[in-house]
Amino acid sequence: MNRGEVVMGFVRDEILSLEKRMYIISKTYWAISTYFAHWEDSTFENRQLDEVYYELLQRAMATEGRYEFALIMKEFIAKLNNAHSLYVDRKLSKSLLPIGFTMRLIDGEWVVHQSHTLDLCLGDVVQTIQRDSIETWISRTNPYVRAKNEVARQSEFQTLIPWFLEENILEVTVLDASGESRLIHIDRTTLPIGFTFETQGHFIKELDAGYIGVPSFNAPQFEERALDFYEQYQNSTSIIVDVRDNGGGTTPIYLMQKLLNVPWHWWTERSRHADWMFERHGASGCRQLAVDGSYMEFVGNLEVPTPGAFEGNVIILTDRYTHSAAEDFTMALKVSGRAVVIGEQTAGSTGMPYMYSFDDDIQIAIGSIRSYLPGGSSFEGIGIKPDIAVAKTKRDYIEQRDPIYDAALNFIRTKKDS
Repeated sequence: MNRGEVVMGFVRDEILSLEKRMYIISKTYWAISTYFAHWEDSTFENRQLDEVYYELLQRAMATEGRYEFALIMKEFIAKLNNAHSLYVDRKLSKSLLPIGFTMRLIDGEWVVHQSHTLDLCLGDVVQTIQRDSIETWISRTNPYVRAKNEVARQSEFQTLIPWFLEENILEVTVLDASGESRLIHIDRTTLPIGFTFETQGHFIKELDAGYIGVPSFNAPQFEERALDFYEQYQNSTSIIVDVRDNGGGTTPIYLMQKLLNVPWHWWTERSRHADWMFERHGASGCRQLAVDGSYMEFVGNLEVPTPGAFEGNVIILTDRYTHSAAEDFTMALKVSGRAVVIGEQTAGSTGMPYMYSFDDDIQIAIGSIRSYLPGGSSFEGIGIKPDIAVAKTKRDYIEQRDPIYDAALNFIRTKKDS
């Protein structure tokens, strides 16, 4: 292979120096031993960390390539079994070519959920990618999947597929709506990176209800636009907030305050590092937990509602990929009794990670906060259950129906008629 030859969408033969590799893994070891708060979910025990680290050290010393080292680090951190712990190499990630679609497992079939190509329709059932079955791809990517929740793992493995693709042209075999098998060729070099969305809103006049769809909280404009729509709908009798497929970001506290007209609680949180917890919350509400002081627990005071908060009905739409900050939002409104949640159970992972950035676009994050529902019930790997459970079927995708949205409209109609 000539130096600089592009394979799998990135320059594979780039080298990381031994010094840099050793610095990254030693800093990762320190961060895990100091901050990691999810040992009950890890595939190895806290006391085994040195042993696992030594194995990592041997592999890292023998691996010069940036790509191979990234996979070693991803595999190591995946052993923690925590969605908020990760190794990120943005230089590599930015150079990966996408596959152009996402799937959901519905009744044993991998159904197309989103698509960037007209040849691949929503509701198509994916059978093979590059002639390998989906089960083969799950097995290939499994060592690098971090999520504890099985449903979340079904989503995460798809983001790892580009790491193992060599060709620019993707062959995908699908069963279409008629049951006919088709072979589709996707030119990955023409695809946009990721799926770009913005916060959407519309008014449902016959129900006097506003709809706000927030696809993410990973940048301020998503919440800011949601607040703009709230200002338009604040005099309506109902507001629907749709956080399906919302992978989180920064907790939307301002939007929460607009909707919470009742007292509410934050998560009960635990951390192994007192300074980290004090930095997050201050001394108020924090207490030492366990005889040896190994955990600090935060139990928040009852938050007072903001004057002028919305007085009408609040309905939140969730699915299996509602995650992190979107779960912060959902939890506060559901547990307080302020909102009715309709849809699917959420992903079950939140909490601020400890993050450290190296040079050359490399970063680690280690899950440092373990969250519990107010009162102490488990949340991690479980998620938030909806009040009204509704899920999309394959036929819904094919016919472009949205039963979760329709259930919200029916709920509002029932409230108006009662």
